Amino acid sequence: MNGSQLMQDKNKRVLLYSRSGGGKTSLVGKALEVETMCPLYVFDFDLRINSILAVVDHARIVSQLTYDQYRDGTQPGSAFTNAETKLRDLAATIKNGTGPKTVALDSLTFMEKSVASRVLMMNGKPANSPLDLQHYKTIISQIEDFISKLCALDCNIIVTAHEGLDKDDITGAVSRGIRVVGKALPSVLPGYFNELWYAEVVTGTIQNPAPQYRIRTQPTAQIMARSIYTGRIDALETQDIWKKLEAADAVSALACP
Repeated sequence: MNGSQLMQDKNKRVLLYSRSGGGKTSLVGKALEVETMCPLYVFDFDLRINSILAVVDHARIVSQLTYDQYRDGTQPGSAFTNAETKLRDLAATIKNGTGPKTVALDSLTFMEKSVASRVLMMNGKPANSPLDLQHYKTIISQIEDFISKLCALDCNIIVTAHEGLDKDDITGAVSRGIRVVGKALPSVLPGYFNELWYAEVVTGTIQNPAPQYRIRTQPTAQIMARSIYTGRIDALETQDIWKKLEAADAVSALACP
């Protein structure tokens, strides 16, 4: 590949995290409003995809969204096993041009629970058993392998996660990052993505009292965030960010020889 191919690669790989209720799932749904990101497939581990009904036109949902819901049920770890099978299917359909243009995982945090259950089951232990060091190593390996293969798909990728808080033992400073098992994985996984965003809720004003969902695309002292669109989007964006990225891509395309 050469530099011109890099300039033409418009696939977005977005890792989006926040505390519960920060608007992660609804932002995934807002991708349905952007033609170049449709159709959309969602690995629904959170079982909260119905929240997009409040923010996205229903006709777009019906025509452009497919999803599967993943829960273990009576078989520990079956949700993650099913997701691995689906990921292989998606890779095949995307390669032959019949797959979705965007694939979302909602969320990494709930997927991790199924991974842990499968690891315990494979070791002949009940799903609610305590995890030991070797279990954690296996969970970390399986999560990173899945994310690596997911981000290798030739399409847009959106992964949501809940936030984790990390306190510096010396300074006492608290920072926000993704909540995932292990010491290293929270800093390793963002490396698979070209966008790392933090979703937050901004208190309403007197004129508009309803809370406003915002997407932080640049870091603060406490929040990890970054974007390759810096300078073309704001540090604190609205949930229409997908439309803004599409417009930025269109300008870049015109500038390419």
